[in-house]
Amino acid sequence: MGIRIFTPECPRKKKNRPPSAKKDHQSFIGNTVLLISGSSKPRKYYLSYTFRQPKPPSIAGSKKIIAGTNVQTYHPPILLSDLPWFSAFLKSQLNFSLGLCKIDDEFMVEITKALRASK
Repeated sequence: MGIRIFTPECPRKKKNRPPSAKKDHQSFIGNTVLLISGSSKPRKYYLSYTFRQPKPPSIAGSKKIIAGTNVQTYHPPILLSDLPWFSAFLKSQLNFSLGLCKIDDEFMVEITKALRASK
């Protein structure tokens, strides 16, 4: 299995439904999670950090907590929302309104370019 990359939020599709944090915790083990955070109005989105998830989420009350290894923190966070492809990415993720999900390869290419440009 190749590396699959996930954001904290993702749409659920009827066909080929991606794994969801609410349904299948095992799907995320060994994969990379990207935290893309939003702030201010109008909303600006930033890549804050990434990590690999080596084990299933822990449960604390009704919340699932995911943690990982190989954490990469970006100081300052990398602004993504001003990039030309970001609106299509945001739409593909339904404005980050649902559970974890795989990021399409075309957007991972763009995110990787943004990471390289930030160095």
